[in-house]
Amino acid sequence: MMPQGCYIYQYKDSNKLVEEFMLLANIATAHHIHRRFPELALLRCHPPPKVKMLDELQELCSQLGINIDFSSAGALNKSLNDVVGDDEYSSARKEVLTHMCSRPMQMALYYCSGILKEEEHFKHYALNVPLYTHFTSPIRRYPDIIVHRLLASSLECGPLLSLSMEEVRKVASRCNDKKTMSKRVHELSSDLFFGAFVKVI
Repeated sequence: MMPQGCYIYQYKDSNKLVEEFMLLANIATAHHIHRRFPELALLRCHPPPKVKMLDELQELCSQLGINIDFSSAGALNKSLNDVVGDDEYSSARKEVLTHMCSRPMQMALYYCSGILKEEEHFKHYALNVPLYTHFTSPIRRYPDIIVHRLLASSLECGPLLSLSMEEVRKVASRCNDKKTMSKRVHELSSDLFFGAFVKVI
């Protein structure tokens, strides 16, 4: 019942391939359900980074002689890849820079498309896409189940929907709260078990 070891998770090409297909499936599903149910689609947005923290990070990078373009998610990704380089320290450099750039980021949120009126707010900043949802993991996420029901209804291979905008809004709000709490518990749990492991050795 106590931690037996600690290691860095190896993120392989096969992981990247599966993740890429899952992202494409989520994006395609988001566009489809939003087209069929413009008032009821359960989508996921990611607001742009916090301006104050981003300005501070940009100033720090300038002082360190690191040129990073924060104008958009795509520009940020490109400039990070340019800065990382291709030497023995490139992977470590990428880890540090990615961690630094993640700090100003806000949390992604579920929302009902009929409640959030301005499509400018629908965007997912980190993925740099106009519409996104969670569809690929109904076994472990409740929003995916709602999205599956919307998709099945739109394809006429499931029961007719009896959801209202307010019901979808409440589901989105509750899922956001639960996500925030589970993220905090995950972080505390990791710290606790890492502390227990360090104490043992």
